[in-house]
Formats: sequence, structure tokens, C-alpha cells
Amino acid sequence: PVYAIVAVFTLALGTAGTAAVISLAQRILLDPLPIASEEQVGVLWFGGSWNEQEILRLRPDFPGFQRMGAYRPAHATLDVTGQPLRMISGAAVSSELLDLLGTPPLMGRTFRPGEDLVAAEPVAVLSYALWKDLGSDGSIVGKTLLLGGVSRTVVGVMPPGFWFPTPETRVWTAARMNPQNRSGLYTLVGRIAGDQSMETMNGPLQALASRLASNFQYPVPQWDKTRQPSIEPIRDYFVGDVRPALIAT
Repeated sequence: PVYAIVAVFTLALGTAGTAAVISLAQRILLDPLPIASEEQVGVLWFGGSWNEQEILRLRPDFPGFQRMGAYRPAHATLDVTGQPLRMISGAAVSSELLDLLGTPPLMGRTFRPGEDLVAAEPVAVLSYALWKDLGSDGSIVGKTLLLGGVSRTVVGVMPPGFWFPTPETRVWTAARMNPQNRSGLYTLVGRIAGDQSMETMNGPLQALASRLASNFQYPVPQWDKTRQPSIEPIRDYFVGDVRPALIAT
């Protein structure tokens, strides 16, 4: 019986895992991304390569781009009275990011300029799934949640079907960026101007690289943003090297 139970349990896990991969493949490869005009949105240079000082030094002047935003993973504990402490998937984002993606909130608002600075009041935007988990409270905007030990005011709730950067993301917190901080491992996302395309962005990217060269030194070649500036379409960035495996699945 023990061997039979283990075998059934293993098969169940395999089936569930395959179903999850197929669902993920469909959402990333086939379904429209929850990003307005996704062909205009891309990742600059490579993921996790930007720090707070670079982002704040360049902002808000990004030639050739309508808007620029940044994010980094920021998983946090959620402490709700009467419920067990749990870990949820989240992202710390610049104040522009959610508006850049083009999906309006279901309730409340997204982040305002300045809410992503170190001295600002901590605020958060919830996913629809997390809002449902918390009881679908229609008056949740303005209330506080204890996330990662920090009390954050809920300013908005995103609609069902919206996700970024992964379907598992449950909360977006306003990053607390410091202009003196040269760490952070942010991914920089840009929405190109309407008269541009990914193929015509070399000039604006070179201009950004020149500005970086004037303001920063990069002693490690693999992190040197003055070399080979690039932008990658957001869907290609999400899929990365796993596209063949997803298609095969």
C-alpha cells in the first residue's frame, strides 16, 4: 500500500505540474499579454541590471520613449489578524510602471509620482486574486496591510486577468528608491514613442548609453551599460530560453 500511495501521489504531482506548465505556456506564448500595445514595450539592456541611482539620475528624460518604469522581485510576508502568516509573491515597482503597462485599476488608483522615493509613505496595489483572498472588501482602498513587517496603505486593486511580471504576482509595492543607492537589481521597462519601433531604437539607446557614460563608471565589463545598448520585446523577455520547452510541452 505504501508503494501504491507513493506512486499515485507521484503521478498526481506530475499531472499537476504538466497542467501548470501548459497553462503558463498558453498565457505567455499564445494569450495576449495584459499590456496595452505590447509591441511598444520592451526591457532595456538585460533584466536585473539597473540600480536606483541610475534610474533616478536618468528620470524623467528618456529620449525616444513615452514612459519608463522599473521593477524588482519583492516577495513578502502577509500578516493578517486571525490568519496564519504567509509568504506572497510581489514586485517593488517605480511609480510609473503600472501606468506604463496601460491597464487601469479596478478600484482606487495606481502609484503617484514620488511615492517610489525613500521618504514617501509606504503604499501598495493589490492583485485581484489577493483582494479576493482578503474577502473582496469593497472598502479596502485606504486600509493598511502588514507586508514584510511594513504597514502599507492600499491605494488600488488591479482587475482580474492582469499580471506582471508573472501570473503569480499578488501585490505591487512602491519601491523606496534612494538616489545614493547603487544597488537594487531592477529591470527597466520602456514604452517606446508612437513614431518609433523596436528596430529604430538604436539612436535613443545610444543616447542613453552616452548619458550613462557621462555619469557613471562601470569597472566590470559584463555590467557596463555603455556597451551594446539594447531593447528586447517584453514577450521575448518573458519567454527567454524556455520557448522551445514550452512549445514542446
